[in-house]
Amino acid sequence: MSDSLFELRTFFCLGNYGTAIHEGSKGRPKDEKSKLERDVLLHRCYIEQGNAQVVLDEVKGSVPLALQATKLLAQYSKAESKESILSSVKQMLQDPSWDGDELASLVLATILFSENLLEEALRLVFSNNRLDARALVVQILLKLNRPDLAEKEVAAMQKMNEFAAPTQLAAAWTNVALGGDRIKEAVSIYQDLMDKYGPSPLLLNNLAVAFMNQKRYQDAEAPLLQAIERNSKLPEVLVNLIAVSQMLNKPADTVNRYIAQLKSVAPSHPWLADYNKKDQSFDNLASKFAR
Repeated sequence: MSDSLFELRTFFCLGNYGTAIHEGSKGRPKDEKSKLERDVLLHRCYIEQGNAQVVLDEVKGSVPLALQATKLLAQYSKAESKESILSSVKQMLQDPSWDGDELASLVLATILFSENLLEEALRLVFSNNRLDARALVVQILLKLNRPDLAEKEVAAMQKMNEFAAPTQLAAAWTNVALGGDRIKEAVSIYQDLMDKYGPSPLLLNNLAVAFMNQKRYQDAEAPLLQAIERNSKLPEVLVNLIAVSQMLNKPADTVNRYIAQLKSVAPSHPWLADYNKKDQSFDNLASKFAR
């Protein structure tokens, strides 16, 4: 049986959001369940493109839990203070109507993961059988520094569908975390995915991370520059460009330009918080010697 949402799911997972929207807008879903998943995925594409207002304008009134969760994700992406959104997430999970909906759970866990609430996010998706949810489990485990458990999760995903995009990505992330010759496998996976589905900023950044873990900084710079050309507002790409530029002894003006871009697009990014703290410590130390 053909999967009418295969292209939409795949292109969304790989960060090709414009193509995903195009694919998702073609045809008509076969049933209400497919229609709901299509709407959630399309809305998530708009959010990733920075067009969260489209979602907020469309999702109104009484809607299924998955769309309620997606609306919260849209609000989260626009909010300067995240506390009210997190409070709404907790209220939604405590509501008597909450039934553990897999699609809604995945979206809410994405918010928790973004806030580094890893244990809460893991509890929410641990029993979720969707492949994209299992991929999020792998991301959480890797962030918890448990590549051994992530590897077991990837093996289970491969039994479900070895060639699906979430499985391929999860395998590549885990290979990079395990290091050594496994990074070569990750590079091969990313290159194969780009050959099949196009070089999205997400895939280009992931490829660069693999090269950086091999200390191939010159090779890492090229995909990062391609990624930033496609989308100049991706914080993780800018952070990696800063790191690569420093390792390649690029001029200070180049590094400072990337730092200024990062301050503009993500002023509360953890990298900037750490940078500002170290900068302040240096200033304090310098002032003592200046006396």
